[in-house]
Amino acid sequence: MASRSASHLRRSAAVRLARRARGGSIIDAAQFLGVSTGAHARFDNVLKHRLKDKGLALTFEAALDNLATELSRHPIDYAHRRRTLDEWAIPPQIWETEIVHPGLTRSCKFAADDRKRLACSAYVWARVAHGEHLFAPTPAEVRNDADRKTIWRRDATTVFNLLKRAQRYPRYLMLKELLDAYADRLADSLGCQRSTGQEQRSLAN
Repeated sequence: MASRSASHLRRSAAVRLARRARGGSIIDAAQFLGVSTGAHARFDNVLKHRLKDKGLALTFEAALDNLATELSRHPIDYAHRRRTLDEWAIPPQIWETEIVHPGLTRSCKFAADDRKRLACSAYVWARVAHGEHLFAPTPAEVRNDADRKTIWRRDATTVFNLLKRAQRYPRYLMLKELLDAYADRLADSLGCQRSTGQEQRSLAN
C-alpha cells in the first residue's frame, strides 16, 4: 500500500508540474506526459482524499510550487529525451564493450544475454527520462512479438527491482554502477544535441 501511495504521489506531482510549466488543463498535461487520463484521474482522486484526510493538501501544493521554481532555473527537456528514446534499447556494441566487460562476468557470473540487455534498457530509460520503468517504451526488437514483449516486461521489472536494491545483491552492484554511468553520459549527449540543434554522434545509437 505504501508503494502504491508513493506512485500516486509521484505521478500526480509530475502531471501537476507539467501543467504549471505548459499551462492548459490537467488532462492536457497528462496527455503530454503520455499518462492515461483515466489512470491519472483515478490515482489523483485517491491522492486528493489522502492529502485532505491528513491535512496536507496545501503543503503538497506549496512543495510543488517550490519544486517548479527550482526546475525553472535549470530546465531539462524530458519530452525530447523520451521522443529520442522511443523504441530504444542499449545498442549491442555498447552493451558488449561498456557494460558487460570481463571484470563483470568474472566477478558475478553475470548472464550477459540479449534478454538482460533489453531488460537493463528499461532501467537506463527510467534514469535518463526521470520516469518509471513501467512506462519505458517497448524496444523495437520485441514490439511486434507478444510473447517476447511479455517476457521483456517481466524481466525489466525483475532487473529494475534488483538494481534498486543492489546493495543487498553485490553481484548487481557493479552492473548498476556501469548502467548509471552510461545513462548519465547518454543524458548529457541528448542535452547537448537539444541545446546546440546540430547533428551529433549520440550514445543512443
